[in-house]
Amino acid sequence: MKRLFYLLAGLSVLSCTQEILPTDSSDEVLQEQAFYITTGDNSTKTLFVDNKLEWQENDAVGLFVADKLANKKFRCIEANKTSATFKGYYIPFESVTNANIFAYYPYSERAYSEGKLNLTLPENQVAPFDPSADFVLAGATRDYDKENPDLNLSFDNHIFSIVKLTFSNTNADYSDEDIYDIEITAPEGSILTGEFSIDPNNGKAAAPSFISGRNSNRVVISYPEGSYPKLGTGIEHTIYAVVNAGTYSGLKVSIRCSSHRSSFVSLETVNLEPNHIYNVSKVFDFASGKQGKSTRTLLYWGDSIANDLVTSYLQTLLGDSWIVVRGGVGGDTPLGIAGRQGAIPLAFKDSFTIPGNGDPIEFKSALYSTWTTGGNPASNVNEYTRVSSDAWFQASSCSLINNCYVGEDKVECSIIFNTLDQKVYIRRMSAGADVNVTPGTILYSNASQTYAHPDVTCVYSGANRNYNNSYEALARMYMAMKKYASDEFGNQNFIAIGFHMGYIKFSASDEYTYWTPEYSRCFQNTFGDQYLDLKTFGSQNAERISKAIGCPFTEKDKELSDNGYWTSSWQTEYSSNVHPNANGSKALAFMVYEKMKTLGYLD
Repeated sequence: MKRLFYLLAGLSVLSCTQEILPTDSSDEVLQEQAFYITTGDNSTKTLFVDNKLEWQENDAVGLFVADKLANKKFRCIEANKTSATFKGYYIPFESVTNANIFAYYPYSERAYSEGKLNLTLPENQVAPFDPSADFVLAGATRDYDKENPDLNLSFDNHIFSIVKLTFSNTNADYSDEDIYDIEITAPEGSILTGEFSIDPNNGKAAAPSFISGRNSNRVVISYPEGSYPKLGTGIEHTIYAVVNAGTYSGLKVSIRCSSHRSSFVSLETVNLEPNHIYNVSKVFDFASGKQGKSTRTLLYWGDSIANDLVTSYLQTLLGDSWIVVRGGVGGDTPLGIAGRQGAIPLAFKDSFTIPGNGDPIEFKSALYSTWTTGGNPASNVNEYTRVSSDAWFQASSCSLINNCYVGEDKVECSIIFNTLDQKVYIRRMSAGADVNVTPGTILYSNASQTYAHPDVTCVYSGANRNYNNSYEALARMYMAMKKYASDEFGNQNFIAIGFHMGYIKFSASDEYTYWTPEYSRCFQNTFGDQYLDLKTFGSQNAERISKAIGCPFTEKDKELSDNGYWTSSWQTEYSSNVHPNANGSKALAFMVYEKMKTLGYLD
C-alpha cells in the first residue's frame, strides 16, 4: 500500500479576452477572462505511464468558487509527464472573503444540481486503467482577490481506492486464449461501484454518499474489442480497478478468456482506503489447481422476478465452481429481455447523430424490438414493437447493458440515465466519426457480445405481458433465446421457467391470468424436459422444498398447495401479488437447482 499521486496545481488569470456573448433581451455585453490552471512538478493524474498517473490533453476539470462560479469547465490544452495547463472562461466577479474553492476531475456537464455533484463510479471500466473512474478533488477555503486571483490548489484527494491486480498463468493449455475482462466481486450488500453525490460547497468535499438502489457489489475491467491480450504462460498482466473504499472480506476475482472463465476467491480481509493503491499479485493456475479452478457460467434472464435473492441463493447452492449472473431488469417485457440477451435485436426508429467527440447527446428515442408481439420477425420498421425502454435505461449501469454497440460497425457507446433530470443520454466511448443513427439501426447490449454462450441459460419471462396473450408467441421468444445461447458445438443447456402464479387480481380493473393448463401444455410440448413448471412443481413439492430452504410449512400452506397454489409462506398473497417473497425466491432458486441436476447440467 502506498500513497497516491500528489498534484500541485496553480490557478492563475494569465490573460483576458473580450467577446460579445448573447445574454438576455438587454443587449448587454459581457467580458470573459481566460482562466488557466497550471500543474506543478511531479503532477500525475489520468493515465498510467511507468506506473504513474499523468494528465493528458483534453482532460477536463470542473471549478467552483463560492457562489460565483459553479461547475465551470476547464480543458487541458498542453500536457507532458510533469505538468499541464488547463484553459476555460469565466465572467469576472468581485473579491470574496473566505471563499470555498473546489475543483474536481473528471468533469461532467450535467453533474451539478441543487448544491450537489451527482456522479457515477462506473461498474464497467476500461482495461488496463480507466481514468474517467478515478475521481480526484482539490479544495481550499481562502480569500479570493479579483485583482490578484492566483490560487494554489492540490489535487490530492482521490476519493476512491485503486486495486492493482497483476496476474499470470502457469498452464500452457490456456496460453493462446484472449483475455476479455476481469471481474472483482464483493459479498452481497457491499458497494464497490454506483451513483454517488458529494458536496462541493465546503471547500474540501466530504466523503461520497452512494445513492440507494443505484450501486453494485462488483466492477468489471474489460479490454477494448480488437485489443485483447493473450493470456500466455508466465506473462504478467496488470489492470487497475477503481472501487469504493471500505473493508471487504472474501473478494472474488474472475478472469474471462475466449473459451472459459476462471474464478479465484480471496478470503483475506482487505482494507481499501481512499487515495491509496492496494496491490494484488497472483500467479493463477487456470486448470483445477492450487489457486483456482475453471468455472461455469449460468445466466439467469428475466424481469423483477429474476431478483438478487434468487440468483444469490442459486449461487450458494451451486458453489464457487459456478458464476451466476443476474439478467433481471424490473418491468422488462419478453421482447426487451430477448433484446438484452441478443436473440431478438433491438433497434431505433428515429434518426439522430451520436457526436464523434464523445460528448453525450440526449437519447429521445424509445427502443424497439425487431419482432412483433405476435412472436414473429417484423417485415419492416413500422411493425417494430416498442419495448420497456425505461427498464433498460434505469438499469444502464448494469454490465449486461453497457457498454453497448451501435450499428453494423458496432461502435462502442454508453447509455447514461441521469437521475436528476430523468433523461437518458448516449455517447461514443472513443473519439471517431459521428455515428448516424437511422430507422432500423441495431443497438447491441454488452451481454449480447460478451455473454452470448454461457454454460447454462435460464429464462423466466412474461410477467409484464406484451406477447398478445399468445402462449405460442411467448414460447417462440423463449426458443429464440435458447438458440442464441447455444455454444460453438450446438449445445443448448437451457431451462424455460414457467409461471408460478395463476390468476392475479391487481385491482378492480386489472385482472390477468398467467398459468393455465393450455400454457403449460404449450411449453411442455416446445421444451420437453427443459421446461420447469414452477406452479405445478412448487405446489406438489411444497412441504419438501420448504424444509430444504428452512421455511415454515403451515396448515394454510398445505391447503393452498393441495389446491395447486404456491404456499402463503412463499408469497404474500397468491391472488394479488405477482412477486415471491424472500422464502419464495429461495424456493424458486431451489427448483432451478433441482432441474439443473435432473438435466445433468451439474455433471
